[in-house]
Amino acid sequence: MIILGREDEAIQYIEEAIKKDPNYKFAQYSKGLCLNKWNNEYAITYFETAIKIDPSYAIALDALLEM
Repeated sequence: MIILGREDEAIQYIEEAIKKDPNYKFAQYSKGLCLNKWNNEYAITYFETAIKIDPSYAIALDALLEM
């Protein structure tokens, strides 16, 4: 959905995944991707959370560096 430009719809599913498992790094990263379209400050929070879960999570590190 993110690739299709349907971030608002994707966030609903991502939030469900985060509620079930707050340590799900891909969900944290994905929410950051969605939010980056509207608000970089909130996106940074989710990228940083994914990195806290797994400090070697390369795609979250790359996303953060590209901001």
